[in-house]
Amino acid sequence: MDLIKELKEQHIEIRRYFESLKKLLKEKDESFISEIKELKEIIIEHLGLEDRILYPALSENKNIEAKEAGEKFSTEMLSISKKIISFFDNCEKEMINKKNFNEEFEDIIKKVSIRVDTEEEILFPLYEKYVKK
Repeated sequence: MDLIKELKEQHIEIRRYFESLKKLLKEKDESFISEIKELKEIIIEHLGLEDRILYPALSENKNIEAKEAGEKFSTEMLSISKKIISFFDNCEKEMINKKNFNEEFEDIIKKVSIRVDTEEEILFPLYEKYVKK
């Protein structure tokens, strides 16, 4: 398995889901809940790959830049992933009509998008340079 290729493909899929979910939410489409459950599973799978393979490979690397980045990203992701998973766990049908739901959802999209960009700009190149053989 090409880890970085897999993670990048998941990033693309996550972004597609966000766009689809924004549209469904705006239209108050009932399929929003099932779509968000699917997105949650994709994100959990993605986080698992990072936690099991990506972060340890970088954190245990002899290169100091790779090691520090792996440790930093792993620590940051713990906080981010708790917020994301909590949001998905609490995302029930009745929340769609709550006033602050859209704000919370937009905040999740923003946090994940920033994280995806940062991983692709910093973390993935370090993995490919110092870990991938």
